[in-house]
Amino acid sequence: MKFYNPLQMNDWPVDKFLTLVLSIQFSLWALIGLDLLHFHLPLLRELFSVFYLGFLPGVMILRILKQHHLGNIQTTIYAVALSISVLMLVGFLSNLIFPLLGISQPISLFPLLLAISLVVLLLCYLTYTQGEKDPSTKILDTQYLLSPAALLLCALPLLAVFGTYSLNYWDDNTLQMLLLLIIALLPIVALKWIPQKLYPLLIFMVSLSLLLHCTLVSSYLWGADVNAEYYLSSLVLDNGIWNFGIGDNINAMLSVVIFAPLFSILGSINLVWLFKIVYPLFFSLIPLGMYLVYRKLTNARMALLACLFFVFCYAFYTVLTSTVRQQIGELFLVSILILVFYHQVRGRSRSLLLLIFGLSVVVSHYGLTYILLLIILLAYILKVIFTRLHRTTEAEYNILNPLYLLFLLIFALTWFIYVSSSSIFSNGVVIGTAILNSVTDVFNPSTSQGLSSFTESMSFFKSLERLLYILAEGFIALGVLGLLKNKWRIPEEYRFLALGSLSILIVGIALPFFAGALNTDRLLHIASIFISIFLVTGFLTGTNLLNKYSGGYFHLNYEKSLYLLAVFLMFFLLFNSAFTYQLFDQDKWGRFALDNQVDFLSVNPLELKSVEWISYHREPDIKIYADLNKAAILFGKTGNGTKEVVDLRVDSYPRLSQSYIYLGKTNLENQEWYIHGIKERMNIYTPLPDWTNFSRIYDNGDSWILKGQDRML
Repeated sequence: MKFYNPLQMNDWPVDKFLTLVLSIQFSLWALIGLDLLHFHLPLLRELFSVFYLGFLPGVMILRILKQHHLGNIQTTIYAVALSISVLMLVGFLSNLIFPLLGISQPISLFPLLLAISLVVLLLCYLTYTQGEKDPSTKILDTQYLLSPAALLLCALPLLAVFGTYSLNYWDDNTLQMLLLLIIALLPIVALKWIPQKLYPLLIFMVSLSLLLHCTLVSSYLWGADVNAEYYLSSLVLDNGIWNFGIGDNINAMLSVVIFAPLFSILGSINLVWLFKIVYPLFFSLIPLGMYLVYRKLTNARMALLACLFFVFCYAFYTVLTSTVRQQIGELFLVSILILVFYHQVRGRSRSLLLLIFGLSVVVSHYGLTYILLLIILLAYILKVIFTRLHRTTEAEYNILNPLYLLFLLIFALTWFIYVSSSSIFSNGVVIGTAILNSVTDVFNPSTSQGLSSFTESMSFFKSLERLLYILAEGFIALGVLGLLKNKWRIPEEYRFLALGSLSILIVGIALPFFAGALNTDRLLHIASIFISIFLVTGFLTGTNLLNKYSGGYFHLNYEKSLYLLAVFLMFFLLFNSAFTYQLFDQDKWGRFALDNQVDFLSVNPLELKSVEWISYHREPDIKIYADLNKAAILFGKTGNGTKEVVDLRVDSYPRLSQSYIYLGKTNLENQEWYIHGIKERMNIYTPLPDWTNFSRIYDNGDSWILKGQDRML
């Protein structure tokens, strides 16, 4: 069966395309009208909104720019990235302009519906008048999509959904374990039996499944940053306007304070499920874009293994799922990389998209912006040194040029200074000063988070996991050093970007406070976008050296080396996902997807009820104290800048007597809480104090809320 390819609507005849767009437009209006009449059709408005808001505006812009025949992956990623950029811009302008017209709540249903509808209709007009009327239409052949291999891959996200449901409600992790085992075996299976044309589907489904197997654990959000993101997004929803003067770094990120409320309002999607499902759906496109770039640099099989390494890393499906603004920012970063190394988009259209995606990174995630600017700067310096040493003429680059770097830097500084009371700029100055003041204290494990991860004492299983990371990073370093010979003919611009990324990792290990300020896991994750492919080239280089110096004893040819790397990736995931920890009943600190009894940044339903209770019944001038794993959730529900939620330190105990105390299930069961230490310079578990001078004002079995009686402990 064949029909028009829905992923390449920029190649449809214009009349059929506009008919579809207008049909979805009118359908969404009708569904919103039915909801206002209290006649809700389950899931329809949500599904229409994801397609209408997250894909169609970008496709129309591609048509207006006369960009056709880009292929499934490029079209999809560009369309989604452009759609998000359009929504952030429309929401931002609505927030500025509508109050001038007397509309006090611009971020609400009718103003947003009016603004988005007008923009879509304008794009329809420009599509008809400026775009090509009848480009050669792409037909989708569904035969290979209905093959057993494709159907098995499409079943993986469903298994993740059922697995998390079973864990949440029946405390049974069997399906979760099965999912991880299947995914761990896929690198070997893919090399042997799965056709290369299904590799993009494999990468997308594996990425989405790993994300969902974590995000859907618990019926509420888990993680630190995501609760702050939830709170600030909720604040916009509640007030109907974005207050850009709130002095919080996250408040300056349109990927959270504009995009999320807009999507939630028009799609009628609760913010919790927006962060748990829709954002991971977009985030799953990132490995797909990396595959496209890596395939261009090497070949399909090497690109597949490199992308699987990227998604198998712990940070991808744990750290990043609790930082939704970075998920959006990385989508723009990968879009930039595709533009740089695929040349279907040319001329002014290429320059325009590079600017749009660059600016969108800045307003999506400040940490990613800092790291990207550093990588480009280091890569540019390396390029200048290389051209002078070799006395060569400077080639024409896309992003490794001073104008692009200067433009992004000026815009970033302007945005960070004038939005959110300069909090991002001020924090950046403080962090930069701390790093510069301690630059002589390099390679000190007590001040370098990156180095401490290599030197700290760990359990046997954790040490094995660390060894796998050390091996992976060693292969990556070998692969990057292999650029000197450039056996794989990597383009020069990418070589400098890779060297810049590796330099960032080295700086993160060496410089005090650098990795800690940006988070070691996130730093490695961002650098891996550029250098994951060098795990494969480095591994192949290593096996070649092994063959050479062993006199050919191991007989590791190219084919065997790829299978050996696939086996390495299998064990890499089994350790990263805590599969082996669960199998051998080892401590799974922070690994919650297989064991809902692990103390972590999450709440169960009864704990959530107590959080909601205190958010409504507390006295506004009294602080709430909780341990590190519960303070984030409390802030997400109660914090508003004046009513402070405080995570605990040992030295804060004297102040508890005049405060609320929140205790969760693990606090009560283990009679301890997870707090900031002082001398240890690290977080510690410590016994609960004596509660003699406190009244228990709420108790639902899994959580307590205490109130001090104005006497010191």
